[in-house]
Amino acid sequence: MPIHDIAIKNDELVAATHGRSFWILDDLTVLHQMTDAVRSAPAHLFTPKPTIRLTLGRGFRGDPENRRAFHSTGGFVASYKLVKDKHGDDRTVYLDAGENTPAGVVVHYLLKSRPEGEVKLAFLETNGTLIKEFTSQADDKAKKKGPKVAADAGMNRFVWDMRYPDAHEVPDAIFWSGGVTGPRAAPGAYQVRLTVSGQSYTQPFEIKRDPRIAATDADLKEQFQLLIEIRDRLSETHDAINNLRTVRGQLDEWVKRAEGRPMAKQLADAAEGIKAKLNAVEEELIQFRSKAHEDPLNFPIKLNNKLASLSGVVAAADTKPTAQAREVYSELSSKIIDQLANLREVVNADVAGFSRLVQQAELPAVVLKAD
Repeated sequence: MPIHDIAIKNDELVAATHGRSFWILDDLTVLHQMTDAVRSAPAHLFTPKPTIRLTLGRGFRGDPENRRAFHSTGGFVASYKLVKDKHGDDRTVYLDAGENTPAGVVVHYLLKSRPEGEVKLAFLETNGTLIKEFTSQADDKAKKKGPKVAADAGMNRFVWDMRYPDAHEVPDAIFWSGGVTGPRAAPGAYQVRLTVSGQSYTQPFEIKRDPRIAATDADLKEQFQLLIEIRDRLSETHDAINNLRTVRGQLDEWVKRAEGRPMAKQLADAAEGIKAKLNAVEEELIQFRSKAHEDPLNFPIKLNNKLASLSGVVAAADTKPTAQAREVYSELSSKIIDQLANLREVVNADVAGFSRLVQQAELPAVVLKAD
């Protein structure tokens, strides 16, 4: 279809074709910043344009990796699938709706040639505190932390979803209406840093509140602070569960190693007593019986899932947290703190005593995971 007219509207390039218009470039800030010095530089990080903090549609029904799934936004339901881009990252392709501009902070950077080493993008608060860092490395560990940073010669683009790091996980944990996803950044000033070939480039950018909502920036910062508190408490809970399971596994291992030795019965009895106390703590912190997503229908959710669900409630709308949400967090947090205290008591007293028995039996001591 031939293009017969081009115009700039609200910092976006529009091409008109026989009475119809479509967007061909939605960010002209890159062109505004382009100079001969930029083009000749080995690398350049462009200042991102201000990003509106929009609440996105929620997905439901279906598996987007294998078949059609759905997003619901403002009463409209759109179907989509996930496809892999050239870097192996997921990309949403709508089947019966148009595609919006990227949902996040769009960062453009120019590389004169493809670097041999790692390229990193870091997002920071104004005081330099690191929020998240992404890399061009393709290993599985890096992929779990987020999308891959492109390192191609020429122009590159990266979209940060504005989310802080997730809560720590418990392997194979089942959640009912909850998860470990980190909160979105509150409106305010931030920084992005590009590191390539040992050289770093930093630019400021701004995240703005959706002008259509009634909440103030202060309200959203209050919401963010509560979500961070919930995330950190959930991380603490999951760390305790993981440590608890590590200790329990080591107890079983030392009992097995002691078989046939003079102190085998004494070690086995001591281990069973400690495991009973560990199990009592685990029983309150997590529903370990749930192995599939429908299992919570039969087994009630526990403190970690309740905390994760509360995070979803607080983040459900762009608004100041309610007094009820704060009360629920205070109650859940208090119960978790009590269980963590019980766990510390078991570790400091019972597990330490067991380690002394192991030493008497000339077996390796129980190794505790560092906090």
